[in-house]
Formats: sequence, C-alpha cells, structure tokens
Amino acid sequence: MKPLTTAICVVLGAYVVARAIFVPLTYDEAASYLRYISQDFFAVFNFEVATNHFLNTLLTKLVSTIAGDSELVLRIPSLIGYGLYLYFSVQILEWVPNRAFALAGLLLLNLNPYLLDYFALSRGYGLSLGLLMGSLFFLLRFVSRRSGSSSAFGQPSQLSLALAFAGGAVLAGFSLLDAYLGILGVAVTAIAVMSRQRGLDAAIVEGPRMLPLRRSYLWLPVGAAAFTWLVLFQDVRLSDQFYEPVTIRIVGLTPAELDATRVSRMDLHEKWADVPRDPDATAWRLELMPLRGLRVELPADAADKLDHNNAFIETVIGSRPFVHQKGDDLWTSRDDGSRIVFDSRPSLALPRSTSSHYQPVINWRGDKRHWSAVAAGTGLTFVTLGFLAAFLETFGWLLQRANLARAELWRPVTLNLVWLAALAGSPLYLLRRSEELYFGGTRGFVEDTFSSLVDNSFYGQTYGAAQTTYVLGAIVAAIVAFAVLLYVSARRRKFDLIVRPTCVLAVAALASIAVIAQHGFLGTPYLLSRTALFYIPLLALFGIFVGDALGQWARSLNGLVTAVAIAALSFSAYHFARTANLSYTWDWKKDADTKAMVADLAFVAAAERPAGSRIVLGVDPTYSAATAFYSQRVTTISIEMDTIPSPRALDFFYVDERNVRSLTVIKKYPVAGTVLARPARPR
Repeated sequence: MKPLTTAICVVLGAYVVARAIFVPLTYDEAASYLRYISQDFFAVFNFEVATNHFLNTLLTKLVSTIAGDSELVLRIPSLIGYGLYLYFSVQILEWVPNRAFALAGLLLLNLNPYLLDYFALSRGYGLSLGLLMGSLFFLLRFVSRRSGSSSAFGQPSQLSLALAFAGGAVLAGFSLLDAYLGILGVAVTAIAVMSRQRGLDAAIVEGPRMLPLRRSYLWLPVGAAAFTWLVLFQDVRLSDQFYEPVTIRIVGLTPAELDATRVSRMDLHEKWADVPRDPDATAWRLELMPLRGLRVELPADAADKLDHNNAFIETVIGSRPFVHQKGDDLWTSRDDGSRIVFDSRPSLALPRSTSSHYQPVINWRGDKRHWSAVAAGTGLTFVTLGFLAAFLETFGWLLQRANLARAELWRPVTLNLVWLAALAGSPLYLLRRSEELYFGGTRGFVEDTFSSLVDNSFYGQTYGAAQTTYVLGAIVAAIVAFAVLLYVSARRRKFDLIVRPTCVLAVAALASIAVIAQHGFLGTPYLLSRTALFYIPLLALFGIFVGDALGQWARSLNGLVTAVAIAALSFSAYHFARTANLSYTWDWKKDADTKAMVADLAFVAAAERPAGSRIVLGVDPTYSAATAFYSQRVTTISIEMDTIPSPRALDFFYVDERNVRSLTVIKKYPVAGTVLARPARPR
C-alpha cells in the first residue's frame, strides 16, 4: 500500500501546487500583501486589522524577501502546511489495521475542494490545518498504547509536541484558538487519568529529561517583552495623544466655491478619505489620527484666486500654522480637468518621528510620549504573564497534591500556555479593542458553523434539495454509532478501540463549547465557513476511527462499514472531479479574472496612449485589493485605481456586469461575472 499512498500524496500535492501557481490572488491575499509583505519587516507585527495571520505572514515575508512576490512564492507557507497535513494524515492512519480502509480515509481527508482551496492561498488557514494535524498525531500518541506496549504512552515529549503544534496553529490563524482549547482540555484530562493510574512511572521516566522550571522560564521574559514591544510599537491607535489635531481653512473664497471644495487626507496605508467640514462652513477639522498627507481640490476659477494675496490655504497642525503663499513649497498643484488639485509636500509637517513606521506622519507629537506608552503597555503585559505563570504553577501544585497531575506532565502545559499568552495575548487584545474580530455568524452555532461549512464544501454543486441536512444527519449517525460502541466497551471494560475516536470527538466537542461560550459571554460571532475549517479533518478522522473500531469489534459489521466507506469515497471522488479547477477559489470567485483584466487594460491603454501615460481605473470595492496588487506590476502605463464612486474622472471601469450603466463594454469575464468598460462616448 505504501507505493499507492505515495502516489496519492504526489498527485494531490501536484494539484495543490498547480492551484498555487495558476489561481490569481484573492482579495484577502492581496490586502495582506499590500499591508504587510510589501512594507518593512516590522509591519509583520502590526495587528491593526485581522488580516494578519501572524505565523503565515512572517514566513511569507521571509520567503518573499528571498524569492520575490509571485503567486507561488507568496503561497509557499500554505504549501508547507499541506505537506504537514499530508504527512501527519498518513502517520495517523498507520494506526488503522485495515490498509484499504486507511487508504480510503486518506482520500476522504483530502478530497474536499473547499478545504484544498486554503492550502493554495496566502492565508494562515492552510498552515494552521497542517499544524493542527501534527498536534492531533502527537496527542493521540500521548493517550494511546501501541500493540499493548506503554513505550510510546504518556511521554512528556509527546505532550509537549502536541501542545507546541497546537500553539503554532493558533499563531497561524486565531480562529484555531477554539481547537487549541479542545486539545488542551483533552490533554489535561489525560494527565489526570494517567496520574491516577498505577504503573506509569516507568513510561514517564523513559521520556526525555525535562529542563528545570527556572531554566525553562529563562527565555520567556525576553521573548514576551520583545514581541509585545514590537506589537505595541506598530499600534497607531495605542493613544490619541501621539498626534496633533489638524485644521484646514481656505480664506478668500465665496460660499459657493467652498461648497465645491473637497478636502481629503491620507492615512499611514496611503488610503485617501474625505475630511468632514465644520458646521460653521469655514474649516475642515480632523480628529486625532495619523496623517500621511493632505489634499485640497478646488474649482479652477477658485484656485486662480490663490495666486493673489486675498486668498490662501491655512493649515494649522497643533498650534503651528502653515499659510500657503504663491511660490512656496507647502503644496504641489496639478490640473485635473475642471479642477485644480493641491497635494501637501514634505515641508507641510511637524518634526517627524525617528521611527521608520511613524516617520511619514505629518502631525507627530513626539517620540518621547510614544516610547513611554509602549513601555508602559509592555510592562503591564509582562506583569500579567507573571501572574498567569504563578497561577498555573500553583494550580499544578494543587493538582499534584490531589494526585491529578505529575510534575513532568504538568510542566509542558504551563510553559505552553504562558508562551501562547505571550505571543497571542497582545494581538488578540488589540483586535478585540478595535472590533476587528467581527467575521462570523449570529444565527446559531449549527446553522452558522456546521451548515456554512457543509454548504461551502459542496462548492456550488447541487445534488439534492436537502443535501446539507443529509450530511449533518450522517455526522449525527456517526456520533450515535460511537455512543453505542462506547456503551458496549464500557460494559466489557475494553477501551483500546475507542480511545482515538473519543479523543477526536472530545476535541471537536470542547471546541464547540468554547465557541458557544465565547458568543454567550463575550458576544463574539460563531465560527463561519473558513474560520471553522478545522472541523473538516476532525470529523473525517472521527468517522474513520469509528468505522475502523466497528469493523474490528464485530466482523459482521465489516460489510456495512465497507459499504459506507465505498459510498462516501465514491461521492467524494465524483464531487472532486466536478469541482477541481485552476481558475478560482469558492470564497473569492469574484477575483478569478482580476489578473486577466489588468493585463487586458494594459494592452488596450498601450494601444491608445503613449508609454508611461497615466490612466484612472474605477473598480467596485470587491476587486480593489487584487486590482491594486496586479496594477503595481504593469510597467507600460501608470494605473491609478479608485473605488467607485469616485470624485475623479475615470478612464476605465471594472465592475459587476449587472452594474453596467452608460458604459461601453470592452470585455466580459464569465467566471467572475464582471466587465472591463469605458465611459460611453456621446453619439
């Protein structure tokens, strides 16, 4: 069977690699690249929004620095995740004695098209699933005996690896926190059971000698302080007091000219937004925020008045006024049709920060205040981690006194929890404070989490009106079959066959309890579609282990189990054959043609205009990130992208084909359902 297993892994791996090469970048991938990968290295520690899947972002930054920014390179960390997923899937299924059934299980774990999408995307989900599978492997080794031997049972090293892989999965995607809690719950329960049993001393002694606690904690303060400092240093919202207020007045214009004036500001990510006008109609004021630049757009007639002494632009940053005079270097101007656009120059700014991250800020209040705030936040985090470590040590001591934990087994739990809190605590706090943990559902746990996952796994295919209900029913049937098996095993006091399905189901159940509890107490949304991906391998492994246990328990059930396995595998293979593609991903199907559109636009513009010409492309917000990514690669023309609606005159449009109004269509894109168009020419 090994050659066949290897062949299956090679074919599946080749398919995922091909998707990583040919499927265009999606919105979230492009947004992550523009925000983190294309910036300086320290941007990796920025958790202003939830698109930073930290471990994946870090690895992507490293490989792109070496190998460039092609789609394949940006997706290498996810491909590594798939390698881990395949490897540990094979290792786990080595415990299934029926090799044909194990082979079917391997295919069932890998023929879900929605799951495979994320192993070929530059997001953290694929890497987190690979690490999760590794965690399950070491957890099952920790709790299971092999061939009646205790040689690989209850070893602290296995527990440490299980928790380390689970912690890595969380750092690759915070949606895996619930799965981590499930793994932790099973591990702690196993520790308690093992510690109550007799005769385990030999097995524990055979494990590698653990470092003394004092030495184990040596790197924690240094690592936690450095990481927290880097995270807080990137947080532009740490305090409003880092920035001076800004007021813009335009003196010498009529009320009608002021009404026709537009003032906008650029944030640190070079995104423009309108500045609201005061009710008194004489000034535009900005709340305390980091500003990279300012822009004033005036009617051409009104702009002509700025050449005379009776009209000028006055910008007050903090208490310092900047008054525009003819010939000064505060603003640059350019003609944009019937309007004149003034953009602020570097001289329109207070003294800049010494930090490269904040140096573009024109209204910086001073480094001293910023460094003090970051130091205070780091110190508070450090103290909190100290209390957590002390609590876990005290709790572990109480468990040892109650004979519910051994020091060698509790120590990996303590270290892993403190390290995870050090690396995930401050990012989660910032995301929660900024209300960035908003993706999810509010209808209910089953409807949002499981139904959305099943629906997306069908990948748009319809095999029956109640297909989602049938799949949910099959999950319930597997749980019922397991309950019967558990009851019979308890009656006969024979538990070897049910240890693994019990642990996998317990991980899924505890993760579900955590999701429901967080929604009830913290108001966080239920996991939805891609954030619930970890349930797919968990439930697949549970079904495989239950089927294997039933087949071993009673030979009379072998036929039924085999028939169910053949039916499930046949349907999975047929469904995979219908949905396999190298064009799009299900969650971002609208991005399937953005790369082709940009290439077509460059060709059309190059045929009409001189090399290096500037064109303005208006896009629906849905396509903005991927368009920005691919537009940067065009060298023949300069593509400036605006989201629609835009106050500027647009040369071309990329919109949903349903939104084509008064436009001349250049090309249609059937997969995304979009069109490249230009303004309709008057007849």
